Amino acid sequence: MRWTLKKSLAGLEIGPKAIKLAVIERSGANWRLVHWASAPLPEDTVKPAFKSPNIARRDDFMAAIQSLLESYPGRFATAGLSLPSEIIRILIRGYPKLPGSRAETEKLINWSLEKSFHFPIENTRVSYQPTGRDANGNENLLVTIGMRNVIQQFENLLASVSIDTRVVRPEIIYLYYFFSPLMPQEGT
Repeated sequence: MRWTLKKSLAGLEIGPKAIKLAVIERSGANWRLVHWASAPLPEDTVKPAFKSPNIARRDDFMAAIQSLLESYPGRFATAGLSLPSEIIRILIRGYPKLPGSRAETEKLINWSLEKSFHFPIENTRVSYQPTGRDANGNENLLVTIGMRNVIQQFENLLASVSIDTRVVRPEIIYLYYFFSPLMPQEGT
């Protein structure tokens, strides 16, 4: 008898009107949706904002999370987290040449962002994704910037129910990843 290992991944999408949970499972080379649920949020529970805390009604937020956890018959300890795009700034930055290491690239990005934004960059979380070269040969990076305390508010509340959020991205990035294979490499 041959056993196949099944790997499950969970994702939470948090919006101002609802929180959604999806669990997918890998069996062999295929992925399948094994659970999906949505919990509505009372008005003004989540108020997306870049610099200020987003969860205005903690008890309502946690009740929705608890409802989603109870809807899933299994258990998961980690989840990808999709946050409202309004709380993250997204830019495309071009650089003539990128340093060789990831750490040096992050220093370059932080330095260039500090010149553009009017707040301390050390209070932010910055992430980037190479997107290719532009017509001038610059290396383009898709850069996301979020305020550390805003993101931590979501992470801390989820940690209080034993959910570790290892991947946190704005919802628009997930749409970008989904549609990017269909986008032309050149032109509009």
